[in-house]
Amino acid sequence: MTIDLTPIFNNEDLSLPFNYEFSMSSYVPEGEDNPFSPIKAKGKVFNRTGIVYLSALSEFTYSARCDRCASDIERQMAVPSEHILLIGNEDEAEESDVEYDDRRLFIPSYQLNLDDLLAEDIWLSMPVTFLCSEDCKGICPNCGTNLNDGNCSCKKAVDPRLEALAKLLNDD
Repeated sequence: MTIDLTPIFNNEDLSLPFNYEFSMSSYVPEGEDNPFSPIKAKGKVFNRTGIVYLSALSEFTYSARCDRCASDIERQMAVPSEHILLIGNEDEAEESDVEYDDRRLFIPSYQLNLDDLLAEDIWLSMPVTFLCSEDCKGICPNCGTNLNDGNCSCKKAVDPRLEALAKLLNDD
């Protein structure tokens, strides 16, 4: 969805609400399945005292595998996006003495591709690991049994440095 920001930048106290859905399929690496349900984005772009803000919330379901036990999981997620919109070039702003603020977004024209912006915010907010539960025990490295379902029958490996001590314990 592309938004024309010309009226927002030219009129104080003007607000442009939006509520729509978009797909993340074009933002997922080629050859990979899209783990995102359709993204429901709602929010507004508004001008307060000559400063243009974007406030949005993107809601979706993310499907993944647990990073410890490989169980299928689905997570309901909501990603907030807050930006200050500025017309211009980011390189010019870096040359000035303006303090850095990661909420500032420089756009070269009055056209804002909202899908691109929200997709970037979604990717940046994704956790590094997905777990089925915080106390997930994972899988046995020897037999592959899911340790959340029960214990495996594998004998615990002895650290080679302590093997001589283990022999002493077994001799009794």
